[in-house]
Amino acid sequence: MEMEFRRLNLLDLESFVSNRLRALERNPSSFDITLEEEMQRGTGHFQETLSSAGPEKVIIGALVLSKVVGAVGVFQRARIKRRHTAEIVGLYVDEEYRNKGVGGKLLDIAIEHAALQMEVTVVHLTVESKNTAARSLYESRRFVCWGTEKIAMKYKGAFSDEDHMSLSLNQ
Repeated sequence: MEMEFRRLNLLDLESFVSNRLRALERNPSSFDITLEEEMQRGTGHFQETLSSAGPEKVIIGALVLSKVVGAVGVFQRARIKRRHTAEIVGLYVDEEYRNKGVGGKLLDIAIEHAALQMEVTVVHLTVESKNTAARSLYESRRFVCWGTEKIAMKYKGAFSDEDHMSLSLNQ
């Protein structure tokens, strides 16, 4: 089955939101928003991002038969003093497509978009410290951990730390 990688648009909203809700349900510790909060928030913020034509707010998807099976966001910082940076958020791949290079391909496309379309010099992300698979993926793309935020999140009585990572695109 052929997989398509591309920037998502408003026509992908329903499929993307389904993927996002699966991510929050199946991997709650990997995100700083809960499934319940996301459902309450609705789709308005995603509609805005998916209808944006500019390079500064992008969600990239991995699709099989027009169904989003993985996604990642890349957002350029808006403030003038921070416009040289972007943030990668929400990388998630459905279980049946993991360990097949999908996450790596999504990450590579996001980094390329940040470098060529946004023309940023640094890309940031955060990852749950215990998520060794994700951290290994980021390190394989030359992201470097520059700090750990202790007890960054608390969910259902359990605390988790977050590692802050950056990739310099000038190297």
